Amino acid sequence: MCPPPGGPSRWNPFCYSPGPTGRNDVADPDCHDITDAGKPDYYSPWEGNYDRRGNLVGVKRNCLQADREYSLHYRRRGEILDLAGKGNPGLWLNAESQNPKSQVTIKFDPQKTTKAIEYIRQKIDEDLPVSAGVNVAGQNSGRINGAIVDHWLAIDGYRVNGQGAVTELFGTDNAAGAGASLGEYRIRFEVRADGSIVKPAVPGLSAGQSHADIQLEYQLAMIQVYVKDLHKDKDGKLEVNGTAVEAWREGQKKPFSMKEWEKISPNRVPKRLR
Repeated sequence: MCPPPGGPSRWNPFCYSPGPTGRNDVADPDCHDITDAGKPDYYSPWEGNYDRRGNLVGVKRNCLQADREYSLHYRRRGEILDLAGKGNPGLWLNAESQNPKSQVTIKFDPQKTTKAIEYIRQKIDEDLPVSAGVNVAGQNSGRINGAIVDHWLAIDGYRVNGQGAVTELFGTDNAAGAGASLGEYRIRFEVRADGSIVKPAVPGLSAGQSHADIQLEYQLAMIQVYVKDLHKDKDGKLEVNGTAVEAWREGQKKPFSMKEWEKISPNRVPKRLR
């Protein structure tokens, strides 16, 4: 049994409103975060530089490293099926079965979105963050992060409406960089009626304007899963809560099997799945 969800973290700028004293101290009861979500001491900023030609150089901490550092405040190493850049196995939300080389946006599969939200909510109610791969609108960094994923971040909270349906997801994003304030590195995704999960771009941002990725639109593409939640079907394919774990191979998205996992990382496969 999962513990009942808590309220918002005190570091969630989206879930507090002014009280009688004028301070933002009234918590929204429909917001639910993992403990200390977005705590400044846990924030792992992106570190790197761009040269005059716009090439990324001198990276000290990339987005995936920062996401791992943040989530390790809540979990132990090896507890996530983390094969980022190696097909990115997990729960995918996009409808595409092939990875177009020129892809800069994705189409959502509403059924997959529903399953992903259920899993995200389950983990947050267990006080665990969810590592997520996003597509940054207008970018194609698949050669770096693997198939459609341009950027990694941690999802650590959600908001529900009066009917109990999830309407927003909250996250901690290192793309704000070093020295970012609370309102800059915490982000909010909208769960839309068409099945898409999107963090809107900063209003008024022009195409030619210098910007950080965190200012652009994010589309939630996939989420990593916890190893303890994995099960094997009769064909040896891995699934979570009855939903297939998928990975990208040779430009196509396909079910991910235990044999493939053993081939990529044999020492990480738990005995119960062998």
